[in-house]
Amino acid sequence: MKIQINIDGTQIFKTNSLDLWPILVRVTNSLDALPFVVSLFIGKGKPTNIEDFLKPFLEELIALQTEGLQFEDISYSVEVSSFVCDAPARAFLKVITGHTGYFGCERCNQKGVYDLYYRCTTFPQLTDCVLRTDASFRAKLQRQHHKGSSPLLDLKIDMISCIPLDYMHLVLLGVFKRLLTIW
Repeated sequence: MKIQINIDGTQIFKTNSLDLWPILVRVTNSLDALPFVVSLFIGKGKPTNIEDFLKPFLEELIALQTEGLQFEDISYSVEVSSFVCDAPARAFLKVITGHTGYFGCERCNQKGVYDLYYRCTTFPQLTDCVLRTDASFRAKLQRQHHKGSSPLLDLKIDMISCIPLDYMHLVLLGVFKRLLTIW
C-alpha cells in the first residue's frame, strides 16, 4: 500500500482563534483513493508540541512500515509515498526555518538575500548551489536551517524528495504577481 499524507491547519471560525489540524491519509494505489481522517487537533493556534501532536500517528505508521498490514489472510507492506503540505506546515513538520527565512530553502543550502524592493527573502543563486539531500538533512549539515529534530526522522522516508514543494507558495502567492510586473 502506498499512502500519501496531508497535514495542515486552518482557522475554524473568523470570530475566535480555534484552529483545526487534521492528519489525512490517502491510499494512492487503491480503487477508492479518497482521503480519510486519521487524527484531529483542535485548539488555540497550531499544536504547541509537534512530537505530542504526531506521536500516536507516527507510532502506528512506524509499526505499519515495519510489520505491514494483515487483512483477510493477505499481508500488505505499507510505504509512504509523500507528505503533501503547504510551506508553513512543511516547516512545522520538518522543524526547519520557514520559507521566508534566510536559510529557508528546502532544496539547497544557499543563504537567502533580502530584496528591499519586493520586501521578501529570495534565493537568487540558480547554479552551483549545494543541494540538500536526505543524508545532509538528517545530519543537520546546515544548522541554521534546522530549529530542532523532526519526529518524521523516525520514518523510512527521504526527508527531501518525499515532501514535495507546494505550487501555491512557490507560484501563486506573490511570485506570479511579480512576474506579471516584470513582464
